[in-house]
Amino acid sequence: MNQTRPVWSTPWLWISIAAVLLIGLAVSFWPSTTPLSDDGYDLTMALYNACNRRSEVAIEQLQDQVETKASAGQLSTDATSALRSVIDDAKAGRWQPAMVRCRELMDDQIKH
Repeated sequence: MNQTRPVWSTPWLWISIAAVLLIGLAVSFWPSTTPLSDDGYDLTMALYNACNRRSEVAIEQLQDQVETKASAGQLSTDATSALRSVIDDAKAGRWQPAMVRCRELMDDQIKH
């Protein structure tokens, strides 16, 4: 006697769906690099220095520079977002995470 099962009851279909979902999650959470222009790299170095000195005045000045260069199209959207995130951390007194993010941004520029 040959009985057919509904397609949704086959184990291989569920395994395939789970595999596709896992691959999708892995790709979406995979760390990505943020490419920086020369201006973006220079700003990142200056932000690192300002965070190391815990200089709120320097952070304010660098924020102005980031906004000026972003509006002039000299920074990519991703770079602008990353630098703003560093500035937000620094302004909130989270100096160490801001420095770590600067270091990550600079390390991202190394070509392997």
